[in-house]
Amino acid sequence: MFFVEVMGRDAGHIALNVGIGAGAEEILIPEENLGLDAY
Repeated sequence: MFFVEVMGRDAGHIALNVGIGAGAEEILIPEENLGLDAY
């Protein structure tokens, strides 16, 4: 497990594209209000 933080405070599309490019299994973006309690 590893975490990657990217720029774009309220722009989840940057994190989403990086995650897809890296082959991530899960991606958390600011547009979706998910906390760690959801897991």
